[in-house]
Amino acid sequence: MLLITRNDSGHFGTLVRYLVSPRNIAWIGPGLEVESSDIYNTEMTVDEFVELVSQYDVICFGKIDDTFIEDYGDAFDDESKMVESAVYHVNIEDGVINLYKVSEY
Repeated sequence: MLLITRNDSGHFGTLVRYLVSPRNIAWIGPGLEVESSDIYNTEMTVDEFVELVSQYDVICFGKIDDTFIEDYGDAFDDESKMVESAVYHVNIEDGVINLYKVSEY
C-alpha cells in the first residue's frame, strides 16, 4: 500500500502503518516541501510519480491539497475520484493511474 499525504509530519502514515502491519506499506508526500517539519515530501515529475504508484496495487489518500491535485491530477483517470481517507486498487494503463475505490473511512 502506498499512502499519499501532504503536510501531516508523518502522523497519518504512522497510524496507518500501525493499523495494517505487517503488510508492506510506504508513504510519500509528492511535491515541494510545505513546511520544514514535513520531512516526507519528495519532488518528482508526474512520470516518476506514476512509476512509483505502479509498484503498488493499493493506495490511500491521507491528506491531499490543491497543490497535489494541480501538480499530479493529470496522472489519474478522473481526479474527482481522489478522496481523502479513501482506499483504492490501482491499475496503470498508458501511463495513467486508474482508481477503483475499495473503501472510505
